[in-house]
Amino acid sequence: MKKLLTIGILSLFFGCIETEKKSATLWKTIEFGDYIFDFPPDYKLIEENGIDSYVGKIKGNDMYFEFDFGFYSTHFEQTIEEYLKEGNWRASLPLQLMKDNITYDDTNMPKVEIINIRPVNAKDNLRQNKYDFIAECKHNKKNFNYPISIPDDIKEQNFRIDTIKNVYRKIVFSNDTKNGITGIYLAKIGGAKALALLTSNLTKDQQKTALKIFETGRLKILNK
Repeated sequence: MKKLLTIGILSLFFGCIETEKKSATLWKTIEFGDYIFDFPPDYKLIEENGIDSYVGKIKGNDMYFEFDFGFYSTHFEQTIEEYLKEGNWRASLPLQLMKDNITYDDTNMPKVEIINIRPVNAKDNLRQNKYDFIAECKHNKKNFNYPISIPDDIKEQNFRIDTIKNVYRKIVFSNDTKNGITGIYLAKIGGAKALALLTSNLTKDQQKTALKIFETGRLKILNK
């Protein structure tokens, strides 16, 4: 009896694996721009007219993606690290040091040196104000702290960033699948054009499918 039960469990297990393999083989490749993705069989390419880029949709029965391949394709929200390094808070920082009755231009804007950036801690007593980081700065030989708030749009996103075979890849997926976006940005290192592929208003299961599709993205030349 135990032997028959074991055989039954193993048959079910390997049967599931075989079903997944068959399901995966049913997916089809769709090319757009320099890239290829695998999609479920009900998806089809719909090309549209773009001004300075190749645009369109990949449409399935219950979900569709928009794509933009060109010089100005969106790379989505900044990560927390990118915001700390390049965010607009840096441009606002010198403005806090301006003095009254002085006309400022590019030649006399206050110079600020950012020495270090660290997370807010209990000693800072700033958490109730929704500050997330402290920039330790210096101006005219005086040190001061500048609090930084990470925008909610960034906090609500999850990011996967890596480089695969000379292609920079950034996958973005929102905690709020209904209101946030789920997208991928691909750009060849040193290349001029990039691809943005995105969707929104998803269920959790649809988002899982979208992320699975994103993982198949690759350069067309690598498929030959």
